[in-house]
Amino acid sequence: MARITWDVSEKIPELRLLGMERLKEAAEIIKDEAKRILKSKMKGAPINRPVYKTGDYAGQYWTEREYGAMIRTVRVVAKRGATGREVRIYAGNSKTWWATQMEYGRGGWKGGPRSFLRPAINKSIPKIKQLIENG
Repeated sequence: MARITWDVSEKIPELRLLGMERLKEAAEIIKDEAKRILKSKMKGAPINRPVYKTGDYAGQYWTEREYGAMIRTVRVVAKRGATGREVRIYAGNSKTWWATQMEYGRGGWKGGPRSFLRPAINKSIPKIKQLIENG
């Protein structure tokens, strides 16, 4: 009987990169679903307003509101490099800072939580399972 010896550690970076591609694809599925959910929550007349001109926060760029701005901020970010094993889905930025309040309803958010990321994860599970199983 032949004995096969193989040091798998030299192939781990290559295998990790293959897994990362699937993970990024899964994150893209969740991102797309989150954007769909956000679009469905946009009801009524568009709300746009310029930067505050008076008051304590006059001239602050983050006081401006632009219809659909939160949707454009949903993105997938992957750690770079061969050892990178992180993929994150972000929503919001310094201008659309209220993503956490929207998701969880924190800070006295008017109308309570309007979650979009957690439901997107739940709705995406069948598609992600198919991606993992069938490529």
